[in-house]
Amino acid sequence: MEKGVLTLAVGKKYNRMARCLAYSCILHSPVLPRAVITDDCKYFKGLYDIIIQYTEDMGDPFNVKLKLNKYSPFYETLFLDADTLVYSDICFMWNYFEGQSVVYNGSREKMGKWYVNEIADILKKYNIPWIGKLNSGIFLFKKDETGMSVMNYAAELHKNHDGLEIPFFYKKMLPDEPFWAIALGRYNQSPIEKEKDFGRLGRSLLNTKDVKLNIIKGISSFKKDGELVFPAVVHFAGTKIAGYYYLAERLRLLFYYKDIPGGMFISNLIYMFISILNVVKPLYARLLRYKH
Repeated sequence: MEKGVLTLAVGKKYNRMARCLAYSCILHSPVLPRAVITDDCKYFKGLYDIIIQYTEDMGDPFNVKLKLNKYSPFYETLFLDADTLVYSDICFMWNYFEGQSVVYNGSREKMGKWYVNEIADILKKYNIPWIGKLNSGIFLFKKDETGMSVMNYAAELHKNHDGLEIPFFYKKMLPDEPFWAIALGRYNQSPIEKEKDFGRLGRSLLNTKDVKLNIIKGISSFKKDGELVFPAVVHFAGTKIAGYYYLAERLRLLFYYKDIPGGMFISNLIYMFISILNVVKPLYARLLRYKH
């Protein structure tokens, strides 16, 4: 197949998330084929067009993310983490492939730290001009020569990471993003330019404020790092507040599809709770600073 959406769901928690991701794709971008790599194929019957059986010999989920070129049924793939939701038609994202084999939102970094490593040391060690800092929960890749080289190189680094101090995720898995970062720099795959993106490619809820979301109405806007964005895909990762937003949006989706009476009222109550938290937390932080 030419193009489609791919996600990865291993374990009951991530399977439930991937189910809601499928609902959001069906609601806002129904024509795009959907594929899932999962350990529970029966769970997704009717929700994904292509269901790929996950087995332990594939490695842990971070390992699998660096080998998606081997598992994706599409030549051009939009990969989305299971804890993302789609807020509008995402077919436009394939326009970003012009001159690129890997498309992502992020930055080129030459100084500072990435995880616990000094970026300058990484550039010297791997003889690269910069690293590509990214959120690997939302990106596109193409199975052309460059795209395959990026993923193969990142996967090899993940396997043999001598000299890189990378903290384990949950004390047992190496994250994928540091290895992506080096591979992107090696093969000159820059992040999408702001002038082309207009805040639409996809964003996480880290470092955001003024959040407005409604998965049913297709409303998605917030200020991220001072910039007003309207992402077509939202990644609910990193903070407790993001978790509350995700719960409210999941409930909206489930109530919409299951037609449960009173469902929207419950999700609105959660949003009221989030609004109160957003007011109380800064006040509490100020109070702590005043006491000290």
